[in-house]
Amino acid sequence: MAVKHLQVRVEDKISSDVLRLKYQKAASDREKYELENKFSGSTGARIQQFYTEFKNFYVAQKVSSQCNDITFLNLGLNPVTISGSITLQQNQSLQISGNINELDTTEYDISFSTYSSPNNNLLVIRKLYK
Repeated sequence: MAVKHLQVRVEDKISSDVLRLKYQKAASDREKYELENKFSGSTGARIQQFYTEFKNFYVAQKVSSQCNDITFLNLGLNPVTISGSITLQQNQSLQISGNINELDTTEYDISFSTYSSPNNNLLVIRKLYK
């Protein structure tokens, strides 16, 4: 069996070093960007990061908010009732918003005029802090 020799060209070594340095610089630039953008440039206040969650509901159940802002949008044909007091007709919505750094901990009961129907569709949009 013949022994094969691995050849490493100088150009390959330089190229891999250059790529590694570029990757390290990009990672460093990203960390710097993230650090700079955690604070407001005008006030110096810390910026609270959040993400938005979209969920559809088709049957009666409880919806836990645990968020700063929640929106209920009836996309179905049947009316939907929120916590037994607010009824949303087709294409109507209800938005409940908190102030900065507030967290709504309400558990909402949703119910439809028809328990199980292809015409039930409630979209719930929540603004959640990271």
